[in-house]
Amino acid sequence: FFFLKKFLNKNYSAHIFNQPNMNLLVSLIKKDKKNKKIIIEIRSPLINSKDFIRKKDFNNAALKADLIIAPSRNIIKSWSITRIANYKYVEIPVCIPKTKFSKRLNIPRNKYLNFIYSGSLDKKRQMDNILQTLNLFSKNEKRFKFYFTTSQKKKLRKRYQNLKFINEVKSNLLHKVLRFHHFGLSYIPPRKNKIDYINAMPTKILDYAAAGLILICNDHPSHKYIKNLGFKIFTFKSLIEKKF
Repeated sequence: FFFLKKFLNKNYSAHIFNQPNMNLLVSLIKKDKKNKKIIIEIRSPLINSKDFIRKKDFNNAALKADLIIAPSRNIIKSWSITRIANYKYVEIPVCIPKTKFSKRLNIPRNKYLNFIYSGSLDKKRQMDNILQTLNLFSKNEKRFKFYFTTSQKKKLRKRYQNLKFINEVKSNLLHKVLRFHHFGLSYIPPRKNKIDYINAMPTKILDYAAAGLILICNDHPSHKYIKNLGFKIFTFKSLIEKKF
């Protein structure tokens, strides 16, 4: 509240990212400074489609806000945006130079091929099968190195001894870290129970592409959406069926 009070004294617009209790924050700003412009940015879908509390909170905040922005209308749909709030919505497309990919990697045979997955490894991501498979694969294929960013480094190292786990990387250092790798991995789980990633926006792909990595993903509608934007993507299935 101390920092909020200092902010309210400045002649700035308020740019709020999707988070719990958005309506409370918007209401506090409007109460103190009625003329201050408020922008709400939604980057991620509401993957729990039954979370009515979050939906209501967002829509109440959206009604008071001046503008709502997101990279995809599919993301907004997952929040069940109201008709009135929908008039305030503007789609801000992904603005990143399209990286040129070569059809075949020109890496000497004696060099390692580095893969990286930069993202959450919690249970709802359903990464266990992939980790187990890559762990077995890495046991014999020493030339392939698989790196995963995580806050559970010690725990996962014991379980998957052939994989590399590194601490979560700060956003301002991520680009430098990614450039040491050749492939970027992205996996989005299929719809299961109340958890639904069908409208997810895999922003990690944007980080990979900006660093010049080759993108390897599972066959998922959200990855297809990114592909339709012009990014070159290889699926796990296509890599099994044919070589680079």
